[in-house]
Amino acid sequence: QEQKIREPYYEKERRRGGKSGMNRSSFHCSPCTTMMQEIDNERGDSTNSGEYITPNNIYTMVRRTTLENNNSSNRAESRVVEEENIDLTPGAFYVTGQAGGERPAWAQQQDNNPDEENSSSLQSSVSRHFSSLFHPRQSAANSTTTEQDNTIVQSTTKEINKKKWIITVLLLLMVAAIAIGVGIGLQDSEQDGDKDNLNLFVGGGCEYADDSKDTFQECSCQKNPTDLAPRYKSQYEFVKESLMNQTGLDLNSNASFCESTNMALLWLTIDANSNSLVVYDEAKLVRRFVLALCFQSWSQKSSWTHKDWWMTPANECQWFGVACDEHGEILSISLYKNQLSGSIPTQIALLSKLSTLNLNSNSITGPIPTELGHLDNLVAFNVRGNQISGNIPTDLGRLRMLQNFSLESNRLNSSLPDEIGNLTSVKYMSVASNQLRGSIPTSISYCTELRLLSLNFNGFTGTIPSEIGLLTQLEALSLKHNKFEGSVPSFIGDLKNLTRATFQDNVMTGMIPSEIGMCTSLQDLRLHGNHFTDSIPTEIGSLKELQKLVVAHNRFSGPVPSQLGNCKNLTHLDISYNQRMEGTMPPELGHLSYLESFEFDFTGLTGTISSEICFLLDVGLTTLHGECHKCDCCTNC
Repeated sequence: QEQKIREPYYEKERRRGGKSGMNRSSFHCSPCTTMMQEIDNERGDSTNSGEYITPNNIYTMVRRTTLENNNSSNRAESRVVEEENIDLTPGAFYVTGQAGGERPAWAQQQDNNPDEENSSSLQSSVSRHFSSLFHPRQSAANSTTTEQDNTIVQSTTKEINKKKWIITVLLLLMVAAIAIGVGIGLQDSEQDGDKDNLNLFVGGGCEYADDSKDTFQECSCQKNPTDLAPRYKSQYEFVKESLMNQTGLDLNSNASFCESTNMALLWLTIDANSNSLVVYDEAKLVRRFVLALCFQSWSQKSSWTHKDWWMTPANECQWFGVACDEHGEILSISLYKNQLSGSIPTQIALLSKLSTLNLNSNSITGPIPTELGHLDNLVAFNVRGNQISGNIPTDLGRLRMLQNFSLESNRLNSSLPDEIGNLTSVKYMSVASNQLRGSIPTSISYCTELRLLSLNFNGFTGTIPSEIGLLTQLEALSLKHNKFEGSVPSFIGDLKNLTRATFQDNVMTGMIPSEIGMCTSLQDLRLHGNHFTDSIPTEIGSLKELQKLVVAHNRFSGPVPSQLGNCKNLTHLDISYNQRMEGTMPPELGHLSYLESFEFDFTGLTGTISSEICFLLDVGLTTLHGECHKCDCCTNC
């Protein structure tokens, strides 16, 4: 307050751009003039005509003075206010020089009665206060009054500070609450925005006014627009021209505007605007175009299970299933079990750094693009469990870095190309459950890193090439449910790492080579459903790791080799439906303490089953199938 009092009023007005030159005479209030004169006299500065006071300060001082003089001044103030009808609120003083108007009645009355007792009392009260403010070390006569004023000021200051702290705490709590609310709101709005953007492409409501419709909405509502909305045209052409220059793609097709490529371009146009970007860097433009095209291509008939951040302004490396390196290059697209539909866009080959493409267990249709052969860094290509048709492109033979190659459970109907042998880094190759035909190309012998080769459930014919014996790293060879002929090649003994070999349900003949006993790592051997003849080789007894042996539904003859009792880890043994077998059941089979299932019904064996085998029912054997007259303890006969 002291600073406000000391500061000349006209200086404030000058800084605010108002009128200057306002002085004491500008206030037509006799009590105010008298009070100011007394202040100047007490300060010993009767010539200082530059000190002024604002109406607000006078009002404050009057209020404080009335608190000091509870008996006389309070009544004086009340009497002055009531009888003279004086308005003491800030801004109520009449100032000359401002836009017209007469002097108020109370001012005229004060001019006519300047010596009014009440007015004098009020003036002296304010005068004393101002004197104490400017001269704190004045006479002892005024010390009591000063102490009272200071007490009031301190009390008021404490109260104000207390309120300030309360208000500050409340404000901080409000700011924190707002911040949390804004954060949640942004997240929700991003998700909502994501949904809104997606709705532009996938059925976003078809009730709209003609002046509010856009190309996205028309396409989602199957309106087949013939032209773009005017607000999209220029930017659309700019983005398209940029992509054509950078990739060499021909994007000037006459296809419908609702075709996936055009929709991806249109989204990229809006995406550029929403990010306040007119020109992308080349790599970013291509990446977002390819991903937008993938989304459009794979959203034809259904909505994705997970689509977090897709088709939003967020960095594409944050989109669900997308992984990038430190430079933002896309390394992986993994969208397995995500309800994708549609075909694989050929433009995906523009992602030159892509190392993993995993679209397992979706509903993707169409052929495998030959352009995928340009993905030199591709390590894993998994499209298992889709509806892909056509042939296996020979261009895939260019993928020298490929290690995981799975085309299982599709509708491919060609043969394995010879170029498959160029996949010299491949470790896992599965083309099972298709409609493939032809023979196994001998060039497969160059895939020396192979650990798994699965050709199940196809229409392959011919014999098993001896070149497979060169795949010494092979751990699993699965050829079941085809039309393979001939015998099990003797080279199988060279596959020291082989743990699983399945030849069942073919038309293979001949005898099982004795070299099978050299596959010392073999755990699972399935030969059932063929036309194998001769006896079961005794060398199988050397397979100490063997757990499952199924030779049912063949034409084996001779006795059951007692050496099978050496396969201590055997859990499943099935020799049923070999009616040419003869002899009795060797009691050595009673040593198979881990055996869980043993089936020997419809064989030519004679005699009854030994008590040693029946004893296995007490230690873990749960299934024992045989002919009733040969087995007193069988669980089923």
